[in-house]
Amino acid sequence: MKRLLATLLFSVSVPELQAHDGIRHTPASATPAPYDWALDIMLSYRDQPAAVARGFLPVNGHRESAGLNLQHVDISRDFRWNDRWNNQQTARVTLSSHDDGAEIDEAWATQTYGNWSLRFGQQRLDLGLRNALHEHNWTMISPTLVNQVFWGGQTAEAGINLQHDAQQGHWWFRQQLGGFSTTLFDTNAASAAALASSVLGYRSETRLMGIKLDLYHASLQDRGLTLFALNPQQHSHGNTATEFFAGHLTQFGLSLFMHQSITAGTLTFETEYQQRQERGALSSAAGQTTDATANLQLDSWGGYAEAGFKANNGLMAALRHEWLGSDVDLSEVASSDLASSVLNQAGDDPQRQIMLLGYRFNDQGNTTVKYQWQQQNSWLRGSAQWQLLAQQSYRF
Repeated sequence: MKRLLATLLFSVSVPELQAHDGIRHTPASATPAPYDWALDIMLSYRDQPAAVARGFLPVNGHRESAGLNLQHVDISRDFRWNDRWNNQQTARVTLSSHDDGAEIDEAWATQTYGNWSLRFGQQRLDLGLRNALHEHNWTMISPTLVNQVFWGGQTAEAGINLQHDAQQGHWWFRQQLGGFSTTLFDTNAASAAALASSVLGYRSETRLMGIKLDLYHASLQDRGLTLFALNPQQHSHGNTATEFFAGHLTQFGLSLFMHQSITAGTLTFETEYQQRQERGALSSAAGQTTDATANLQLDSWGGYAEAGFKANNGLMAALRHEWLGSDVDLSEVASSDLASSVLNQAGDDPQRQIMLLGYRFNDQGNTTVKYQWQQQNSWLRGSAQWQLLAQQSYRF
């Protein structure tokens, strides 16, 4: 509760308002002119790989390797048309490639009826402020810590999402309810998730601000895990499960954001808090030399507060403070093996501070260069201390 109150008092942001973001925090009137194709290329260098998180059940995210990497490439095609009743229809297909694999990131269609819209297909879940935001539109080079340990950086799932928008003067209200698959968790049996989200916002000519609430619940059966992979180089993008989890996951999120235009550029402030509860049973795959059999009660939480400035001349700067925490409770434990697993956080209180400086050129490719410096404690000390990024983004 102290962490939540500190987050609320610190400050609040809105992500960049671009059509390819996939963001659904803003009213339709805030969306800029659409385009058909988008191509984004990101090349990064970091001095160390991302460390393995302690005190959390691992997820199947993309690897952050040391050295020079093709961090992110995607190409997206948007479609728009009206049906015979003049209701709007949109669709998108996005192919993404990272340094450890390629995938169909998005493949969805949306039908709009007045203030109601229905989206179905592979889509980014509108969790918090960042999951729906494409990586090439992040301010920082890295995902937030809480998104990294909870969602592997980001998650897109197959499903269906119902959305309703209402606007009264400068105020707007958005509600969403959806049902989704759970492929991120490498489930091998019947599993499903539901997400409810609400946003209350205010928009004027120079300011956009609001509050967002999320509630996510999933029933996970035979969720694949690698609890004893403590070396970052052991990570792979795919199901290499040696342990399994069967149970339920419930997550609550609260976010605040503000986007303020001034004469010199744009100021942004945001803060986010997420809290997760996992209850179920752990087991080991056949033939394993380690035994993870136990009942698990895992409470975890995390958040961040970030302030940024983007000048009209292309300069950008940002600061972020992040924290994590977890409480692992095991019962009916079959052996002492779990003491050497990723669940043993050794009472750590992970925190990280990030400073970023960058510049965006006014050229056809929107060329952007960024430098990010990080200071961190506990198991995070094994992660990168600094990163460089070069990016080009084309819209046509």
